[in-house]
Amino acid sequence: MQRTSSTLEHMYDDFAQSIQGRSYDELNALLQQLDAWTRTADALKAAVIAEVQRDSQYRVDGHHASTAWIRAAVRCSNREALRLHRLAATTSAHPVVGEALADGRLTSCHAGELARVHSNRRVREALTEQLPNLIKHGANAEHRDFHNHVRSWEILADRDGAITDLESRFDRRTASVVTNNGDTSFHVNLPGLEGYEAREIFERFVCDELSRDLNERRRADEANEAPLFSRTADQRAADAMLRIFRAAASADGFIRSDDPIINIVVDQHTFDDAVAHATGTAFTDPPVDIRRMCETGDGFPLVPHEVLAAALRGRIRRVIYNDESVVINLGRTRRLFTGSAKTAVRLSGRHCLWPGCRGKVRDCDADHLIEHSRNGPTDQVNAGLNCPRHNRERNHGFRVERVPGSFGRVAIHRGDGKRVGMPRTFAFDEPADSPLVADLHEDLRAALQRCLPQPPE
Repeated sequence: MQRTSSTLEHMYDDFAQSIQGRSYDELNALLQQLDAWTRTADALKAAVIAEVQRDSQYRVDGHHASTAWIRAAVRCSNREALRLHRLAATTSAHPVVGEALADGRLTSCHAGELARVHSNRRVREALTEQLPNLIKHGANAEHRDFHNHVRSWEILADRDGAITDLESRFDRRTASVVTNNGDTSFHVNLPGLEGYEAREIFERFVCDELSRDLNERRRADEANEAPLFSRTADQRAADAMLRIFRAAASADGFIRSDDPIINIVVDQHTFDDAVAHATGTAFTDPPVDIRRMCETGDGFPLVPHEVLAAALRGRIRRVIYNDESVVINLGRTRRLFTGSAKTAVRLSGRHCLWPGCRGKVRDCDADHLIEHSRNGPTDQVNAGLNCPRHNRERNHGFRVERVPGSFGRVAIHRGDGKRVGMPRTFAFDEPADSPLVADLHEDLRAALQRCLPQPPE
């Protein structure tokens, strides 16, 4: 193997050549290690920025704010400067976040979510008590799941602020249709539950347009003919929008009035709290370590106030979860998940369970984690959602199991025992797994050492 340069000069060319022809496992581990070093660097940058912010030292260069100094110092965008500013404030107030970022338990994106919440003055005090649970959750959660989890907690912790924000956004709802040079465009802004409902209706129509294309392609293949038409995803979306308008005008009943558009998932504590708040009665807050949920079936956070309003309109489907965030076993023994059992499985997930996949719940198959052929039970604890691709892929040597104490998450292992995704954290000072990583590790540590101030002689 060609050794990477001991200095940063020409490092990219040397490194790019050294990894050519490497196996997927080596490159995958290397990417994870590089990302871990990025997290460590973010934590160290936050410490430097916090030190400068403490005494407003940036004023030495004539900067009026730390974000202006950060933009000048590292030539970054306004958004990146604000991210680093918030991260520095959060790690300074809560060193546990800085430690979790430095040792790799939190990603930079996860730490950014906590920093965003810390900037909300109304929840800072509550955040201090909740941080250990949020960090524990973030250590194994993908970004979208962590974002929705943190956002849900923030809404519940800032109940009055969330209601005020929802009412303000509802007052600002808009819709417009503009025609220019023969082309017509639409813009709609709907808040909260109404927006999620409109989005779900639109996506159902888009899925139906895709089904039409697939059926046409099958018909053409069977007849050995060329398909009559082939549309792009954007074209199907435009045609779906037109169908929505035509369906509304003709009231053709494409979606039955008794068919739930979206599912709302809320735990009993949160729902009782919303009722107590609305009626002015007393309510005892549950312990901070209880898993709170108030969201759509796809995982988008909701304000309990609007969920209560939906319940009063008869639009709630009652679902009971256990402590692992799994819909409780419905108690019927069967090989296939159908009817209520299938609905329960769909309500237990937010997307395809495969790491990195965002297959939507409505497109996923409810299936066993431990296959029925291996005596896997047909219940919700042994159930999960897979998109059609990964439902086929999992039968090629992969093993899927639910991780105890992880709020219902699953682990997927290849036939050689290696876990798909990022199974553990990568610290900057841990032993390297391969000579390739070891060489780069040594160079980066030496570069970091050169950056540190030298003690006076």
